[in-house]
Amino acid sequence: MKDRSKKIERILQVQKKMHEVAEWELADISRQGSALDQERRALIEALNDDDTFHGLFVDAKVKRLSRLSSEADQLARRQAEQTAQVLAQARRLKTTERLSGKLERETRKAEERRSFQLLLEAFARPTDASPA
Repeated sequence: MKDRSKKIERILQVQKKMHEVAEWELADISRQGSALDQERRALIEALNDDDTFHGLFVDAKVKRLSRLSSEADQLARRQAEQTAQVLAQARRLKTTERLSGKLERETRKAEERRSFQLLLEAFARPTDASPA
């Protein structure tokens, strides 16, 4: 039973790490989305400026804004997928935690039964206290 307990504990640790990695990836995607939003705002502000060289770079800025928009769409899809993966990892982790707890309770009960059985056997043994 101890081998089984060790295996479950290793699985639990792996599940925790996988969940952490999934959360980190989701946080990274969110950071990328924030960076895209900032760049998009900066481009829009640049397009709205009344600069003398404004006309020279309008096409490049519009193309970049279009690319940023498509990147944001891709990022939104990745974020939705990663959110689903984080939730799936959380479910797996919770299931493993429950299994670990159940195994721990079973191990404790088996140990209590074994201790009780030893105690009963000790009381049932005849004593060598013979009158001399």
